[in-house]
Amino acid sequence: MAGQDAIIGFTGADYAIIATDRNAGRSIMVFHQEADKIMELDSHKLLGVGGDPADCVQEPEHFQKNIALNYYRHNVPMSTHAVANYIRGEKSAKLRKGMAVVDMLLAGYDTDAGPSLYFIDYLASMQKLDKGAHGYCGFFVNSLLDAHWKPGMTLEEGLQLMVLCTAEMQRRFSISSAFPPRHATSRRRPYLPVLCTRPLRAATAADAPLLSRVRSAPLDLQGRRQERDEGGRNPRLCMSAARRAAAPITSAELRQRSMYKKKR
Repeated sequence: MAGQDAIIGFTGADYAIIATDRNAGRSIMVFHQEADKIMELDSHKLLGVGGDPADCVQEPEHFQKNIALNYYRHNVPMSTHAVANYIRGEKSAKLRKGMAVVDMLLAGYDTDAGPSLYFIDYLASMQKLDKGAHGYCGFFVNSLLDAHWKPGMTLEEGLQLMVLCTAEMQRRFSISSAFPPRHATSRRRPYLPVLCTRPLRAATAADAPLLSRVRSAPLDLQGRRQERDEGGRNPRLCMSAARRAAAPITSAELRQRSMYKKKR
């Protein structure tokens, strides 16, 4: 089950759009907020996933590689409807063997059928929808989708609706995250990631000396950068001058200094 994973999707005039959260966590813990839960199955199909972290990697990659293999064998791309039925068949066959707990939203664009969205859950049920959501986010965004979604929405209107949904999640849900949406269209480059990240402090002119010193410093065995004194002998971890002056001298540093004095 998706649970705390949020997957939102709907169709428009000539596109289908999906947005997911970026939280990677377990139980009440969030490990990081840089996870990508949207997989590109091919040039015009997107798969948003949520559920068990290991299954969310293994099962979508299995589908992606087999869809590519089918294209190389027959030189005919699968339609979104065919991909949805293939995914449902694979998940149904695994229910009594070793089921994967992954909920999915499949979005795609076909030349003849246009945009489409398929709702697939971890019990292998599948339904074609115009709009849908997986996880707890359904309690917050389904009312917005019912009120504001309409057939034939332009991409700008779809992005505005997605912003409404993600803002509602960040306001109401206990675990907030960034929601970068992607959409599948008829264009040659179908994916347009819209970055919805937290603002970061930009580097200023005052940071230039520190940044240049850190970039030019060598790395030790643990991946931490070091800097050396004027004689090029005493390696120290990079830190600000005020912090270095206030830091107490440890016994290891005293022994190191006495060793350098003996060598001189």
